[in-house]
Amino acid sequence: MAPSIKDVSWGLIPGLAVPDEAQPSFFLGYGLIFLSIFTTTYNNPLLKYVRLALAVPALWALWDYAFSGKYGPTIKQNIDMGMALLAIYGGLKIGEVCVFPLWLKEAQVWPQWVNLEEKRKEATGKENGSVANGVKGVKKTDGGKQHEIIAFNPTLSGRMAYAYDQLSVRGSSWFRGRAWDFAPNAVLSQSPTPLPQFTFIIQSFLKVIECYIILDAIETVVYAHTWNTLEPRPITGVGMPIWRQFVLAFCVCVHTGMTISLPYGVAALLTSFAGAPSTAWPPMFDSPFAARSLAEFWSQKWHAIFRRVFDVWSYAILSIIPTSALHLKSRGRKFLRAVIIFLLSYTLHLFLLWAVPPNPAYPPKQFFNLQAAKFFIAQPIGLSIELLVVFPLTNGLSEPWKTTIRRTFAWGWLLFGGRYWSDAWYSGGQMGFKERYILYSPIRGLLWGNWVV
Repeated sequence: MAPSIKDVSWGLIPGLAVPDEAQPSFFLGYGLIFLSIFTTTYNNPLLKYVRLALAVPALWALWDYAFSGKYGPTIKQNIDMGMALLAIYGGLKIGEVCVFPLWLKEAQVWPQWVNLEEKRKEATGKENGSVANGVKGVKKTDGGKQHEIIAFNPTLSGRMAYAYDQLSVRGSSWFRGRAWDFAPNAVLSQSPTPLPQFTFIIQSFLKVIECYIILDAIETVVYAHTWNTLEPRPITGVGMPIWRQFVLAFCVCVHTGMTISLPYGVAALLTSFAGAPSTAWPPMFDSPFAARSLAEFWSQKWHAIFRRVFDVWSYAILSIIPTSALHLKSRGRKFLRAVIIFLLSYTLHLFLLWAVPPNPAYPPKQFFNLQAAKFFIAQPIGLSIELLVVFPLTNGLSEPWKTTIRRTFAWGWLLFGGRYWSDAWYSGGQMGFKERYILYSPIRGLLWGNWVV
């Protein structure tokens, strides 16, 4: 039977499949986050207690939305995980805005708009000014560049625009010619001049098609494999050849990127018809498969959805660790902070997997997952090896040998460790046949005549 329009719509825009009954909790939670950010535009010190009070009902609303069990299971696991992702991001944002500024100086510096139209200068100027007091200044941003700060308009509508725009997860802005100071360099270095609107519409449409074809190719490879769905280590624990483990780990990496990029691209396409500028929708990923090192992959190329909140949370956790007693120097603190960030990411992914209802076709659910832990703990170790061994050994080499060796190490490390994360992902049913995004398959149709899957 051919998929319905509703089925296709849910594949392209998963948010449409969220139960209507769950929406009030979502809007309550994010509405309170919006209100908390709005209060940061005033300098009254008593407002920090107001934000702390708002954190309690906001956290309750987001827990009710995704983890209470009232509104699930939904039609697909990826919908349950999407709801959990929104709730977790909201919870992290509450910590950043409402809790940690009570004592953490890094959290007391509120995000600021920076001017993308200002000529970029090397980081030699004076850093001053803030959005909160309406003063323009110069702000050092990612990549060692400096950008002019854009102060918000201290009117009610201006403050509301600041609060709403700060909900941007990647640091881009809905307003032309600006971005947030926590944005990755890929966002800050984009052209401040939007594409012509028709060009943006065509570009967005082609991007959606590209994501769809890549997803189809990945699912064709994955579903051609015979899976033991009850095996808790379906990649590393069944005697599979190492090259095949690498292939399937690579599939998980690409599949993750495409399942984020496809609905993002559809949203960009739909809003482009309403006049949204191209600068509001920079790519979610910055050509991750062109990464020249492990550090570049994680800091610049992979998605930056949690960039700001992980920064603040890592500093908050670091602030309660007696690093002075441990006699950690600058490099040691950086390594410890990298470990904290990957542990935060590990915990986030555990909650995502936990949000999926149990399924007798897969291993029993457990909150802690050893295979996933191996992957996330391996990343700061790999970054240290790269910094202390790979970079010094290759500094004197000429191109293309230097980049080739560094890229080989990075991707070897990612795929070797990625096998363990793939164990967690496949055994959790995240790429089970019922979870497919592709309902009409041009690749399987051309190869075997299976146009409807």
